[in-house]
Amino acid sequence: MTVAFLVAGLVAFVAVLKLFRIVVISRDILGTAQGALRVMTDPDILEEEKETAVRHASGRLLGRFFLIGAVSIAALAAAAAVVWSGSAVGFYDLGEAGRVATGWPFILLSSAGAIAAWYAVDRRAGAAAEGDDSGREVPYSTLDKALHNLAFASPERQR
Repeated sequence: MTVAFLVAGLVAFVAVLKLFRIVVISRDILGTAQGALRVMTDPDILEEEKETAVRHASGRLLGRFFLIGAVSIAALAAAAAVVWSGSAVGFYDLGEAGRVATGWPFILLSSAGAIAAWYAVDRRAGAAAEGDDSGREVPYSTLDKALHNLAFASPERQR
């Protein structure tokens, strides 16, 4: 029964992360940071413009920091509520749940299961949106984007 509630807590944790679109927030953070770096290293932009752009990016990153923190706290609270409810009903002791949750078998299997579930949900959502190509971005990896930015950072590199 302990493992069932721990798995349900893990499902609640992942569900909250998906519900609040943590991947979109994370991509926005990465894009903002990359944009600020691109501006800072561009020799064609005036220093005043660089300062303004970096200040704007810093404010956006600070806001996203608080947003990702709030989503993380909500996900942890959802998981804790599920695990605590099983203990409150009397199915198990919280100490027992803690011992099971911190054991390597549970950590290994639950991590693999959570990753598999995350990708399964993404794949299913991707298949549902397969027919709708409007506004869809080409799925380049972070490495592809970094290489593109490096290659096109200056006219000299392009030549």
